[in-house]
Formats: sequence, C-alpha cells, structure tokens
Amino acid sequence: MLKKYLPEPSIRLFLFSGVLGLVLFSTLISLIISYRNSHHEIEELFDAQLAEQARVLLPVVEYFYAQQQALSSNNTDKTKSDSGVFPFANQVLSKSGHQIVNEPLGHRYEKKIAFQFLTHQGALLLHSASVPEQPFVEPQPGYINVHYQGHQWRCFLLQNPQTQRWLLVAERDDVRGELIEEVVEQGIMPMVLLIPLLCFLLWQVLHHGLAPLQHLAEVIASRSPDNLDPVQGILRRREIQPIILALNQLFLRLQQALDREKQFTSEAAHELRTPLAVLGLYAQNALQAKDAGTRDSALHKLILGIERCSRLVQQLLTQARVDNVQQLTFESVSLNKLIRETIAERMPLALAKQQQVVFNDHHQSVVIKGQSTWLSILVSNLLDNAIHYSPVASEIDVELTEQNGVIVLQVQDSGPGVTDDDLQKLTTRFYRGNASGALGAGLGLAIVERVVALHHGYLYFKNRNDGCSGLIVCIQLPSDQHK
Repeated sequence: MLKKYLPEPSIRLFLFSGVLGLVLFSTLISLIISYRNSHHEIEELFDAQLAEQARVLLPVVEYFYAQQQALSSNNTDKTKSDSGVFPFANQVLSKSGHQIVNEPLGHRYEKKIAFQFLTHQGALLLHSASVPEQPFVEPQPGYINVHYQGHQWRCFLLQNPQTQRWLLVAERDDVRGELIEEVVEQGIMPMVLLIPLLCFLLWQVLHHGLAPLQHLAEVIASRSPDNLDPVQGILRRREIQPIILALNQLFLRLQQALDREKQFTSEAAHELRTPLAVLGLYAQNALQAKDAGTRDSALHKLILGIERCSRLVQQLLTQARVDNVQQLTFESVSLNKLIRETIAERMPLALAKQQQVVFNDHHQSVVIKGQSTWLSILVSNLLDNAIHYSPVASEIDVELTEQNGVIVLQVQDSGPGVTDDDLQKLTTRFYRGNASGALGAGLGLAIVERVVALHHGYLYFKNRNDGCSGLIVCIQLPSDQHK
C-alpha cells in the first residue's frame, strides 16, 4: 500500500544523484590522496630543512661557544677587544651562562622552533628559550620524535666530529600541521565553492540530454488511436533509436493484427451469412410443412445445417486463436500417443461413413519438442478433412516416421484429389476446391499451416500416384526445436 503513494522513480534524478555522488566521492578520494601526499612531501621538506639548519647552525654555535669560553678566561681588555668583533655574545647570554635570552619575537613560529647544544656525553651547553634546560633526548644521530608540553617535536641531531659535541634542532608538530591544513584548505575550498555550480550545470546537461525522451512521449501522445505509421524523421539520438525501432516494430505488429482481425471479421460475416439464411429457410419449411414427411425432411436438413454452422464457428474461433499466437512454449510430446488418441476421438465420424483409419509408425517412438494442444488440433483437422472428403467405405492412412532429426507425418485419403492449380490454394482460408459440397468451412488446412509454422516445420501437398485418387498431406517437423 505504501508504494501506491510513493512518487515514481525518476531517471533524471537517478542520473543526477549518481553522477554527483561519483564526482563527490572521486573528489573526496582525490583530497585524501592529496592530503597524504602533501603530508608526506611536507614532512620530507621540513626534515630536509631541519638537517640543513643543523649543518648551518653547528659551526655558528661552535664558534659562539668558543668565544664564550674565551671571554670567561681572558682579561677585561681582551674581552672588550673580542666583544667588538662578536658584539652579540654579551647580549644573548643569560645569567646562567648557557641559556640564550628570550628576546621579543620576530615571528609567531619562533616558539615552535628550538635548538640545544650538548656535550658528547649529553650535557646541555646552550639552548634556545623555547626548550627546557635539560636535554631533550640522549644524543644519537638522525631524526627522533619527542613529546614535550603537550606537543610532538621533530628533532634532528648532528655531531661535530672534531669536538664530539652535539647540536639538536627541533620543530614543533603544529608548524607542519598548520601548513598541511592550509594546503588542504586551499585545495578543498575551490571544490566546495564549485559544487553548487557543478550541480546546476549537471542538472542542465541531464535536462537537455533527456529532452528527446520527453519529445518522443509528446509525439506518441499526440497520435490518434488509428495512426500506426512508423515514427520517422525525429530524434536523431543513437540511444533513442532502439526505442523508436521497437515502437515501429510494435506498430507494425499491431497493424498486422488489426488487418487480420478486419479480414477475419469480413470473411466470417460472409461465411456465416449463407448458413444462417439456410437455417432460417429450413425452419420456415418445417413450419409450413403440410405433412409429416415434408416436416421431417426439413428438420433433418435443419440439423445438418446446425452441425455445419457449429463446425464453422468452432473453426473460426480456432483460426482466431492460432492467428494471435506469436510463440509457443515447447515441451516434450510423444507424437505416437497423441496421434492414437486423436484417431480414437475422430473414429465416430469415420465409422459413420464406414471408413477405416490405419496408423503406421514403423514401431518408432517419436518425441517432438512442441505444444501438445496445437499438435492435437493439427492432427484433428487433417483427419477431419480426410474423413469428409473420402467416400464411404474407404481407407485413410496415417504414417509417422523420423530420420536424421526430421519427423515426417503423412495423411493419405481416398478422396477425389485436387488439380495442380488447386494444390497451391489449399491453405487459403474458406477455400474448398472441387469438394465444396462436403461438410466443411475451408479453414482446416489454414489452421494446419499456421500450427506447422509455429513449430518451425514445412507443409506440402501431393496427389496419390498409386493409381488411386486421393490427396497426401505431408508435414515435416524438427524433432528438437532448441527454443
């Protein structure tokens, strides 16, 4: 019940959400990869800078430390003379003798960058104001991470091979993090700002891309119910062509079905008009009869007319059914059993004319992939024709053989046969040939032809050549349809 109130799925909305989702997902993956790559490259760059700073700073600090030691041991004049060469020495040393004074910051990152100058045993000699007065780590060459005051510090240690003293250069993690965040932000912000524009452009593209479908719907909706002409001259889109082709094929099948219905209705009305008029005439004759013999004769003719009309209506309905069948669902059918059962059903008609029906299957078990109901109708119509057109006390031969995957069914009667010209007209509806006086509607062989076609078989006729008159109906069917 809930589905009844839900809106119908939209192709445009599906494509829009699908494409937009894929774009956003791809962008997210791209940003994650960019972030990882940027993080790695920035780490490499800052590590290289740390190493470069250490190599540049080590000789300066060594020289500064040497001057500090010299100033401590020399006299005042010597100190004054040297301090003229290195005037920064007395300005940067604190009272402790090894801590650099925290001067006013020149940049906000200064607190996040530090160094320590250590002896070869790890004792602290000099350090910047942003690090503690104890060594960060035990001296060892290379990079190392240190946790201090809630932050991660990236350190690089370099040893002077002459003095064996160590220089530690450190950088706080948020220096790198801020740069990474800024790089990512600069990469993601244009994408975020472009998403509304992307949505608008994508919706417009989908609107114009699906416009041919709307146009096709308008073309079909504007047609009158009796207009089944092919759709032509519009919608030159490759993706729309299969739909147009399918529609044109549907229109063609509908037109053919309507033509068959019109033809069938016209023919049925024509064929029923005469029998119904005759039935009325027989009924009037029975009513107007002046003696019992005349009345009985009229009633007997009326009964025969009703039987003929009943057979005609039955075959008309069968013809209408078989014309509307496009494809059958096949199953394994034993033709031997089906033919025997059909002969048993039609035997009362044959016995009424003292006829004998002989079935010869050469002791073969013949199985076909087919539809049992229509195959039974096929055999029934063949037997009815043979019985109706054969004389009294005659013989009807039914033969069934199979060879090389081809099943051959032959029904031979003892009727008058047909001329060579009439052989080509036997499957024409309502055609009776030179046996028009027989009880029949002229639809039996037309029905047989349609059933044979639905089973992918072949139907042909020939006259007997054994010195007797009669017609042989031959049907060839494939044993395995593979359908």
